[in-house]
Amino acid sequence: MRPIKFRAWNDIDKIMVKWSTLQASPVLFMNILKGKVKHHKLMQFTGLQDKNGVDIYEGDLISLHDNQRGFTKVVFRNAYVGGWLLVRNNNECSLGARRREDLEVIGNIYQNPELLENKS
Repeated sequence: MRPIKFRAWNDIDKIMVKWSTLQASPVLFMNILKGKVKHHKLMQFTGLQDKNGVDIYEGDLISLHDNQRGFTKVVFRNAYVGGWLLVRNNNECSLGARRREDLEVIGNIYQNPELLENKS
């Protein structure tokens, strides 16, 4: 059973709010969940870790060690079993279908948007 945890990007302060902080502030967490705090973007843990033991969250940018250039973005799609996908250049594949040794978190879409621009 995978742990359920989240993190949140604070658009105003430009910081990532860790799960431990959200747990310690249940009112803030519930307000983010309910959409009452508009400047926080919530991201869920996928249940997977990369080759270095780093938790992989929705919105992370992943370097795939498969001899292809560019980075992939982690997204959730309800239409897929498991839901977690890697998206690169409009191509999608299941995150769960990748070997942990092939995945490395190199940033996220909020703190490292320039990595998405250099995907070719």
